[in-house]
Amino acid sequence: MSNRSYPSDFKYEVIMAYQNEGYSLRQLCFKYQISKNTFYKWKEKFEKEGLSGLEESKTWKRYSKELKVRAVEEYLSGEYSQDEAIRKYDIS
Repeated sequence: MSNRSYPSDFKYEVIMAYQNEGYSLRQLCFKYQISKNTFYKWKEKFEKEGLSGLEESKTWKRYSKELKVRAVEEYLSGEYSQDEAIRKYDIS
């Protein structure tokens, strides 16, 4: 997985291209050189938080010990996949 950071206007451009220009997901990812998972994460954040969801965080987000333990336990139990646990607990 890449640690590459993309500007929010680029993320918005990609989402709008998918919604308005009729690209298949495969074509879109090839054109913009991103993975499907990256696109899905951007799209989910955009749908949840709008443009502000596409901004890179400048601070560390803090999580309680209890939240971290619950997320790990649910993942290890097989109840949730890693991505599902991250979404459920809003972990960045």
